[in-house]
Amino acid sequence: MSERFLSRRIYNSGMAIGTSTMKNIVACAALCTLLFCANALASDMYRFGSRLVVVGDPVTKLIDLAGEPLYREPIQNEYGAFEGERWQYKIDGAVVTFIIRDAKVNRIDQAPRD
Repeated sequence: MSERFLSRRIYNSGMAIGTSTMKNIVACAALCTLLFCANALASDMYRFGSRLVVVGDPVTKLIDLAGEPLYREPIQNEYGAFEGERWQYKIDGAVVTFIIRDAKVNRIDQAPRD
């Protein structure tokens, strides 16, 4: 085999593997980003009409938009120390739970509608 043919074959072979690997990495990164963003949007905000409550908002904003919760439950750690509260609302047939820590919304969970 000539040296020119051999070097072209190795170069082309390396580029094909490199390109394929790079495409796989980019596709995997895009998929991970999409899944992360979808999850973040589902659990980090709740819409009240045209206004939003977002994780990190003060409790006063939640009370202004949703009123007092139907149910409040203290959250304790394994030693019984107070860590926060679980506030539950029934909004449009769905149970929405806000976890409150340090007077801020820490997490938002929504159960399926009845």
